[in-house]
This record gives sequence, structure tokens and C-alpha cells, in this order.
Amino acid sequence: MEETQSKKYYTGLIMSVVLFLISVTLFVIFLYRMRRGKGQYQTPDNEKMPDVNYMTPGDFYDLVHKQVEDEVTARIITSHAMHESGVFSSRVFIEDNNAFGMHFPEKRETTAIAKDDKGFAVYENLDDSIEDLLIWFKSHDIPVEFKTPASYAAKIREYDYYTDSYAAYAAAMKIHFEALNKAI
Repeated sequence: MEETQSKKYYTGLIMSVVLFLISVTLFVIFLYRMRRGKGQYQTPDNEKMPDVNYMTPGDFYDLVHKQVEDEVTARIITSHAMHESGVFSSRVFIEDNNAFGMHFPEKRETTAIAKDDKGFAVYENLDDSIEDLLIWFKSHDIPVEFKTPASYAAKIREYDYYTDSYAAYAAAMKIHFEALNKAI
């Protein structure tokens, strides 16, 4: 009996340490991207699309907030993009303008213009990527209003949006959400 409890304790401890290390790694990547982007990119005017190679969380939040009125929901969606794109550094984000790791849909309406060789949706610009996420919500009858990153992660998990565990995904989104709130 003691051996089983001991195994459970160590398994839980190891899982906690792994989750902590993942969280720290994501936060360090976020800080690196924030510092790298400071001073390198300034929006010349509000009408131009920010360059994906120099995207900051604030820039992306502004794009989302143009399409989503609720500030908290816009921040949560921005946190989702930060998580899915490695804080705007993934190949899919940079080359495909795909902020959310969306695969090209087979049945629903989409703003994607193509799919890449791995099945990811390719968009003309980031606004179209954001709009496609909103279309995805609509196709699943999900109201676009969320109160917390955890409720968002739970809702999109219901539709198999991601394959990671709910706990890990929600924790990562919370880290990005808190960092974004400090940044903007």
C-alpha cells in the first residue's frame, strides 16, 4: 500500500515539475520574443498590417480586437495564438499567416486560400486567420465571449481542437494571458 502511495506521489511530483518546466520555457520564449521585437518594429500607421516577422503580442491583440469587441475575449484569443505559434515564431505563423495552427477545413466555410504540404491552412494575411477562427466558432455554435483562458481551453477541447492535455493547454494559455496583460 505504501509503495502505491509512494508511486502516486512521485508521479504527481514529476508531472508537476514537467508542467512547471514547460511553463517556464514558454515564458522565457515569450520574454525573448518581446525583447527582440522592442525597438525593431513600430507601426507606421494603423492601417498597415504588421509584418509577421516582427509581430508583438500587442500588435496581434490589436488585430484581434478589430474583430472581437470584448477586451478579455480578444486577450484570450491572442493568448491562444501565442501558444499555438510559439509566440509568433512558428513556421506556420510566419510562412502561412496561420496564427492558430488551423488545418485546412474539408467541410466548413473558410478564409484560407490554400493548404500547405502538412495540411495547415494558408491565409493571405493574419486578419483572415483570425476571421477563420471566428468562422470555426460559428460552425460549432460557440459564442465568442470567454471569461478565462481555462474556460476557452475547455470549450475548444470539446471539439478536439488540440491534442495536448487540457491541464497543460490551459496552463500555457494562462501564462500567455498573464504575460499579455502585463505587456499591454
